[in-house]
Amino acid sequence: MGKLNRNLWMFAEEDRERLDRLLRERGPMGGGEGAYVWQPQADVLETEAEWVIQIELPGLTLDEVVLEVTGRDLVVYGERRFVKDAGGGPAYHTLERSYGPFARGFVLPKGLDAAAVRAVLRDGLLTVTVPKRPQAPAARQIPIAD
Repeated sequence: MGKLNRNLWMFAEEDRERLDRLLRERGPMGGGEGAYVWQPQADVLETEAEWVIQIELPGLTLDEVVLEVTGRDLVVYGERRFVKDAGGGPAYHTLERSYGPFARGFVLPKGLDAAAVRAVLRDGLLTVTVPKRPQAPAARQIPIAD
């Protein structure tokens, strides 16, 4: 199993407050003030070249999901609508899945290329890839020829 490093993704208090404010401003489907009903589950992993965020969004389509990056804030929001059959369809005995507006936000670590973010929604999994910026080579001593 891979190494779990939470340190880079732990929110500083000001980051958490800024992200909470951004989510409140977006509201359901970006329409302004509103409450979110549920928060999708997510995994965050790191490779040498990038960070990958995988967010579970089963049953959702591209037009029901919005992904925004503002500075270091990455926000995914949208709405899963409950469709009830108007013609006297089935009577639900258990209803455990979450419906309604949702949001999930992340404060990206420094050193990422937010302009090059890529995202794919496939089989209910939103995969967001955030490349790391190339780093300058470490300082080294240069031999001087005589």
